Amino acid sequence: MTFKKRFVLIAAGFAATLALAVLPLVTCATTPRDTAEYTLVLLHTNDHHGTLLPNNGKGGLAQDAAFIKSVRDEYPYVLLVDAGDINTGSALSNMFNAEPDIMAYNMMGYDAAVFGNHEFDKPLSVLLEQIELAEFPFVSSNIKKDGKFLGGHQYLS
Repeated sequence: MTFKKRFVLIAAGFAATLALAVLPLVTCATTPRDTAEYTLVLLHTNDHHGTLLPNNGKGGLAQDAAFIKSVRDEYPYVLLVDAGDINTGSALSNMFNAEPDIMAYNMMGYDAAVFGNHEFDKPLSVLLEQIELAEFPFVSSNIKKDGKFLGGHQYLS
């Protein structure tokens, strides 16, 4: 199995796991007699690669933010996740160690992100600064530092 196929399967599994973890929270808000239906919208991004600005008039974080806002305006239950590779891309993002990207993700209200391989392109100290800056957890099930899981596991307990 190629790396790309394996990554897509892992990302899909992550998204499904998060959706299943949040679904009880959505349904617990109702009483057993309530027959109302609720829609959970899962928005997923990946391979952002520091694309802060549009390329040929397409993409960029402003366009992403506008789309996310439009979905949230229509649906009250939205789960926004990123499957990794926020880092390494545009010169602007690279120069500032993806700080503008993380701050924009905070403003857009990301619920969680996982580590992609490009999160490890720079020294671990840079990644630790990004984790501190993020208002969302980075979720990891197999990356440890000093015997503890790297990322936002403290938010999930």
